[in-house]
Amino acid sequence: MKTILFILKTAGSRLDIPGKNGVTPLQHAKKSGYTAIVKILEER
Repeated sequence: MKTILFILKTAGSRLDIPGKNGVTPLQHAKKSGYTAIVKILEER
């Protein structure tokens, strides 16, 4: 999962768009306890 996220981020994908439930990937990762994913999403 981290590899895919890294590829998307490197390619310039928008990772802040909420899904149809209104939750962003960062919010979901925080709620689910995915700390490694949270770190990647919070990096600029």
